[in-house]
Amino acid sequence: MVEIETFYQCKSNTWWEMWVKSSSGAGNHMVRFERVFNRDYLYDFTCTCQAFKFGRGKYCKHIERVKDK
Repeated sequence: MVEIETFYQCKSNTWWEMWVKSSSGAGNHMVRFERVFNRDYLYDFTCTCQAFKFGRGKYCKHIERVKDK
């Protein structure tokens, strides 16, 4: 049996953060790519929005918007 693991690694191997405007215009959210020790891999995205906080590890629309940049 072969297991395939998906992971993300920053090209520069460092952390970064970016402010992303809310689609409703109600505010901004901070998206970060940083070391995360409670995940299956070393680096991952985090966001300050409620959807990410309560999404059980699923990426929110703010992360999806910036993750390929």
